[in-house]
Amino acid sequence: MARDTEELVAHLRRRLGDNLRLVFEYDAGPDNVDTTVAYVRDDLPTDLLARRARLTARLYATEYRELVEASDDDVMQSFTASLQLFDIGLVLNLRDPDDPAHGVAFSFNYETGSQLVGFVEECSRTLYGEARHGTPDVPIEELAEES
Repeated sequence: MARDTEELVAHLRRRLGDNLRLVFEYDAGPDNVDTTVAYVRDDLPTDLLARRARLTARLYATEYRELVEASDDDVMQSFTASLQLFDIGLVLNLRDPDDPAHGVAFSFNYETGSQLVGFVEECSRTLYGEARHGTPDVPIEELAEES
């Protein structure tokens, strides 16, 4: 199955507009993790987001090794996507269906995933008595992207 990252970037830009932050490809090889940044929103620091993409891709490499390579459980080996919630936004990881050590991930402002974020906060509030997982207390405009 061919992967068309350019088409995904175009689709995400149409669908998410200014809420799209970053799109990157990754290759979680056995010895290292390579990333290629396909898109960074103009007002964000490219170097910082490229560094975050590399760190996130390392997380995906660990997920892959632990859930797919090290498992004999067919359900765990069918792991196809993951979502991470950070103070500044969400990151959706789409694994390559033909080679799950590779994939494309993109980040977007948490407003885009507000229903999901609200559900996460609801579960966190139920579990901990207060929302300890979810959006930050400070408005997103005040969260600085520092290098």
